[in-house]
Amino acid sequence: MYSYDTVRKALALQESDIRPMLDYLLKMGTAPTGLNAAYLWEAARFRFIDVLYSDSAAFGDVIYAYEIRDGVVLEEWAATNEFRDFLDACISERAATERVFAALESPALGSSRGWRQTDKSLEMRMPVPSRPQGARQAISCTDEHREMISRLMSEEWWTEDQATNFADVVLGNPQGISKIVVHEDEAKAFAHAMRDSNRAWINAVYVSGVARGQGFGEEVCRAILSELAEQGVAEVFLGVSESNTGAIRMYERLGFRFTSFVRWEFGTVRGVSSEFPAT
Repeated sequence: MYSYDTVRKALALQESDIRPMLDYLLKMGTAPTGLNAAYLWEAARFRFIDVLYSDSAAFGDVIYAYEIRDGVVLEEWAATNEFRDFLDACISERAATERVFAALESPALGSSRGWRQTDKSLEMRMPVPSRPQGARQAISCTDEHREMISRLMSEEWWTEDQATNFADVVLGNPQGISKIVVHEDEAKAFAHAMRDSNRAWINAVYVSGVARGQGFGEEVCRAILSELAEQGVAEVFLGVSESNTGAIRMYERLGFRFTSFVRWEFGTVRGVSSEFPAT
């Protein structure tokens, strides 16, 4: 059996691991297809995210673990024959004090434990158009938008500290693109993408609750696509929950289509089913 304490302290992603970890995950072919170095660069800097792995020499099993307001999400990124034990070790350390959510490649792994499936996490991609439709209201984020971004993120399932850390990291990413729509000194919508030379991942699209249904989410996404086109990026990816039908319709209007990447979402509290947070 694994010791979660050993894994957490010794085998959490460090900056020096980014390129070897990326090469390993792309070779395994089980992590999100749009994964890139900028994605892992941010993961290594978020205080509420760990990329945990089981083998100090060869990475082995890999779990992307991120805290939310009321628990922690464990997402399977790579699995060997020992993944079941590795997952159990990660859950056992947290389940006594927190809600634990698991996103797994195999639905049988969760259902065999009596967990209730609550949703599916899907991946979408699109080629970046050479001349995307322009965005009229969205602008590039600067440091003056830091507090606005934090407030907007706190409306969702982020704590205030997590939202502040998120804003600090994304605005400091040299390979990041952040767009915002501001009206009357409040952020109406925000989107962020992480890119390398030929692919990008949109890891955040947030619209203020009072501003939804007004096209602001599509606006910030178009602004992201426009800048990616200017920088010569070929394709862009994002993740979305199957139940988030409104977001899926918006992404499909933009030109996104589903890839084969799927994670089955389960909620557990000491082994009892609960709800998985929407993405």
